Amino acid sequence: MGANLLQVSRWLGHNTVQITADVYGHLFPETNDLVIGRLDKALRAALPSPTEATAAIDEPTADIRVRRLRPGT
Repeated sequence: MGANLLQVSRWLGHNTVQITADVYGHLFPETNDLVIGRLDKALRAALPSPTEATAAIDEPTADIRVRRLRPGT
């Protein structure tokens, strides 16, 4: 359908978009797929790739120092 839920709500004279969503939400199933796709794309772009994330764990930088304690100290 391609209609904006807020605009439909205004056309119908509903006090809130929630009323429109509750009554007519089942008519907009493609909206869920669209939002999910956009969120997935944005998250994938924002997060480091798996190799970048594991490289940071596997190769600590030089300024990180590990102090090993001997038993009894």
